[in-house]
Amino acid sequence: MKLKEKVIVIEQLDVFTSIFYYIFLNKEHPIAYYIHRSHVLDFLYANLHLISSRLEKKFIRLNFNDFLGSYCEIKEETGLYANDTLFGKNNMNIFLNSTLNFCGDARYSLAIKKELYNRYTEKRIKTFVFLKKIANKSDNIVFLPYDSENINNFLSEKNQLLHDPQIPIVYTYLLKFFGDIKIIGSLFIFPLMLFLLSCFFLFKGITFRKISKKKYTYAIDSYSYGIDWKRPYHEFFIYNRNDFNPAKILHVFRSSLTDKKTKNLFQRYHYPSTVWNQQKIPFQFFRSRILMGMFIKQLAGFCFNLIKTSKKTFLLIPCLAVIKITVESEIFYSNYQIHVFMSRDEYSSVHIVRTLVAWKNKSHSIGFMHGDYTIPGIETSTYLLFDKYAIYGTFYKNFNNSGFKSTHTEIIGAGIYGLDKTFFLSQKGYFPQIYKEIKKNYKILLIVGTYSGNNIDSCFTKQLLKKYYSEALMATDEFSDYLRIIKPASDELSDHELNEIIQGHERVIVDKDLWIYKLILVSDLTLVIGTTTVGLESLVAGKRVLYYDVYHYPENVYAKYSDLLVAFNYEHFYKNIRSVIKDDHYLDDNTLELIREEHGYLFDGQVVERFRIMCRSLVNGKE
Repeated sequence: MKLKEKVIVIEQLDVFTSIFYYIFLNKEHPIAYYIHRSHVLDFLYANLHLISSRLEKKFIRLNFNDFLGSYCEIKEETGLYANDTLFGKNNMNIFLNSTLNFCGDARYSLAIKKELYNRYTEKRIKTFVFLKKIANKSDNIVFLPYDSENINNFLSEKNQLLHDPQIPIVYTYLLKFFGDIKIIGSLFIFPLMLFLLSCFFLFKGITFRKISKKKYTYAIDSYSYGIDWKRPYHEFFIYNRNDFNPAKILHVFRSSLTDKKTKNLFQRYHYPSTVWNQQKIPFQFFRSRILMGMFIKQLAGFCFNLIKTSKKTFLLIPCLAVIKITVESEIFYSNYQIHVFMSRDEYSSVHIVRTLVAWKNKSHSIGFMHGDYTIPGIETSTYLLFDKYAIYGTFYKNFNNSGFKSTHTEIIGAGIYGLDKTFFLSQKGYFPQIYKEIKKNYKILLIVGTYSGNNIDSCFTKQLLKKYYSEALMATDEFSDYLRIIKPASDELSDHELNEIIQGHERVIVDKDLWIYKLILVSDLTLVIGTTTVGLESLVAGKRVLYYDVYHYPENVYAKYSDLLVAFNYEHFYKNIRSVIKDDHYLDDNTLELIREEHGYLFDGQVVERFRIMCRSLVNGKE
């Protein structure tokens, strides 16, 4: 039954929409819902408690917990349909044309699409998918959109709103008025930003010397926080004593290295390193490419195309971002001659631009899956561009064919960050000392969490993580021969929050310290949330695993193998656990082998070596 009272939905809560609401809507509708919040209001919420407490009573934020399953719908809609459609219908945009003229290659549009996905489309798709969910409960929606672009026109048929929500007439006129001002302003802002970018690169430092390029066979993308000392294998996985010796690899930090311990290690052993965006800028490059190319020629072309092109502003920031990344990439390759650049966990527009610039410099780019990405259209598997990209198994090539259409893929298996280590430890009969005595009296049930619990834009919010942990404990309380180990992925929950969860439950340990690739060896049964990568890695390692899909994604790719493998509610979850523990019933060998073949390839300690072979093939010209 649908509700008849009006529901006020604000796409982005900012100064303008909040004032409009107070003037025109507040009297009859004391509560409004919103989906996104401007940076200004984020600041007010964080720093002015008096204002934020009043706003919180008036404006309620909607998130993925309110519409379970919507996270996956939004990713699929954005990555597989809406973003390409929106981009395609605006291919005569003045900012887009100007950027592609500067870059000199139509393939840079892939990077602009990526920026558009992250900065604009996904947020707007989230709004309209939420509106569709609200429309199922209420016929009377008053909507204050972010801008005048009707995203409903770019949605696939299944997600389109059947009826447009009510937009107040006054708001429509104001939106058009401010939209026109934004367009006029952007025509001045774009040249101004090009000038400021020129100044930005000028102040980074110009060298009048001829730069002699430093030569490396391999370079690897490295995090600015340095080595994660709790799990250093995540940083050391690629090394060997020969061609992948760390002393022979250029470590390219994304920004200035912040960890002193990592700095000391690199200095002590003379490991080559540099910072991606802190390179010397040759004067000749600054004069021809930045001053003449990016500023003067761009400005002339921009003015020439003012009349015959679209001026829609949602492409402005994505285009400026790609221009900046392009210049930074070209500066980097003017300082270094690298045969193969290894990207890790790099799915942003940076890797696309870096690959294109590498190709101009007769260099190569390679990347690899590090997570079990089984949601279609998710940003980690769309708009990828490498010479070669390593995947877990055959499933991913077929599942993500559109994301890989510009990239050659090869199968290496799951768990590049540690599953080889698990294999070698298991061959040695390793068992963590801390659990040896426990194992004499109990079987061990591992409950694995996930990241992003503090991120409002994550499907795994704190609320869902707490639900998962609590229900996993509740479902296993009766099995007194099992000790439960909760393994948080990071610090998504505080110690106090974890203590609240385990209070009243016996035989529970929270282990934040032991590396997950060692804990896998301990487990008799592993419970994982959603489709967390540890689940697949444990299956590949021969462990029994049960998935609990608390975000209710009906297209969960593991559900097709067996009802026993994936649960979507507590009753189903409890039934599966009981079936495994009490009845000793699990997947048959043929099903397990099929999962390993399609998703994880092999458990043989050779995952990293297969990736090294891919890298060597690019060096040796076997592409």
